[in-house]
Amino acid sequence: MSYVVYFLSGNSSLGKDMYVTNFAKKMNAQYHRIHADDENKLDELRNAALSFGLFSDIKIYDIVDFENWSKKDREAFFKIDFPDDNIYVFVRTENVPKEVKESIKVKILSFETPKEWEEDKWVQFIMNLAANIDLNIDDEIARFLLKQVGTDEYALITELQKIKVYSRGDISQLTIEEIADIVYKRTVTKLDELCYALTEQDAERFQRILDEVCNEYEPPLIIYALGKHAIELLNIAENVKPKDFYSWPDIVQVSKELGLPTPKVARFLGFKFKGQRHNPVNHRRLYDFESIRKLIEELYFIDRQVKLGGDTKLLLSNLFFKLRRILQD
Repeated sequence: MSYVVYFLSGNSSLGKDMYVTNFAKKMNAQYHRIHADDENKLDELRNAALSFGLFSDIKIYDIVDFENWSKKDREAFFKIDFPDDNIYVFVRTENVPKEVKESIKVKILSFETPKEWEEDKWVQFIMNLAANIDLNIDDEIARFLLKQVGTDEYALITELQKIKVYSRGDISQLTIEEIADIVYKRTVTKLDELCYALTEQDAERFQRILDEVCNEYEPPLIIYALGKHAIELLNIAENVKPKDFYSWPDIVQVSKELGLPTPKVARFLGFKFKGQRHNPVNHRRLYDFESIRKLIEELYFIDRQVKLGGDTKLLLSNLFFKLRRILQD
């Protein structure tokens, strides 16, 4: 059975993107994107079959935001009688309108992402995304990406594409450590680096990044990031026994038990990835409960001062040297 109009429902925008893109490639069709604010969209659709394309007889019309159409325009769309040949119309919408009924010319497809808590379904979702770009990944890699990147489908496909380029399509040549390093390089932010520069006690790097961060981020966000970093460090200190060296299985186990991204655990525990230039500091050897408690108290004080109009850069510069004294006591 052939269809002319496809209603693409659900909350997965990426799924709809990939479906339409693959369909257009398979049909070797001319592609036309239709937006709600296009003034002549209805005329273009009505006249769709009146002229053939320059390079292809087949045309695809992709209506990307049907829910934003006015009621009048939607009613007019439902009255258009599309021909059976040469025309395909894709209508993207969160929910299928009541007016739509499956017929010989209408097909309804659903594109949904898993629920936030459905980890196993997300793992399969990520593996399917990889397969769509001809990349074969296993369950371990998919779970790692879910933990590190989260459930943003566009962020996930970006990471998968980066891994594909890096591995030249053969992921069997990469270790999980190398994949972690690839993903981590992208996801780490200046705020993250400021936090690590502070707790790793790298004065030169801290001052350099502090200048950039204070110019790019609002003070409350900076203090929040530092506070979150300190709480995560406290979690590490309370649950991980100190030792000089942590293996990759150690990192994975701690990540699983504490619910922290694997690269973040690796950074806290001084694990160095292959090819990594920076030498991470083993925080578990440097910090104990009391030193982290004092750091959190200082951040609480800074938060209050910033809200009263204090100079964020000066307060954080002083914090660096206060933390140094705390660690020396």
